[in-house]
Amino acid sequence: MLDVPAATKIRKLIKMIDENPDDAEAHYWYLNTMGKDTTAVEMQYVSWMKIFPKTAMVSFQLGHYYMQLDVAKARQYLGQAIKTNPQLIKGWQDLYLLSYFEGDRDATSILKNALAANPGNAKLAFRYAYTFKLTDPEQYQQSLKKIASKKNTDKYNVKAASLLADISNSYPDKKKLYEEIKESYLSIDPAEIREIWII
Repeated sequence: MLDVPAATKIRKLIKMIDENPDDAEAHYWYLNTMGKDTTAVEMQYVSWMKIFPKTAMVSFQLGHYYMQLDVAKARQYLGQAIKTNPQLIKGWQDLYLLSYFEGDRDATSILKNALAANPGNAKLAFRYAYTFKLTDPEQYQQSLKKIASKKNTDKYNVKAASLLADISNSYPDKKKLYEEIKESYLSIDPAEIREIWII
């Protein structure tokens, strides 16, 4: 049973989401306050999904909530989220994580489908490329080259160039890549490069 202050907080958060179902912060605090009361949480989110059928954030938040509680339901609601909005990168990422940590052989195909739905996304391209590091080194290198060749200031393009420089056996190639990286660093906070999550 929720205590009075928590119940009041819940009502306020529900009102906030009712008014703006894309409010990620309100979803976070609602789920954080509800804890593991999955029955009440799911009832509320199913209601929201009926009211906001075109808002992928709602099903995504429920799927994300279930990731450590019920894998089957997490897959269900995350799948619903990316079906509603294929450009929802966070939804694809969570689906990939579920499959990866479950040892699912189709995990890489999730990233492939995510990239097909978001062809210009350097983050997805980078993570998809990284899946080939141990299984197909040639594909891994070619994928990194494709990402690095974009030569924009996205931190993932810079990271791809950095990895290419690390694995290159050619000094001229290393020097060229590191020069390009140095130029890119002028407009990117180095801390952002260090924060890139890699599997």
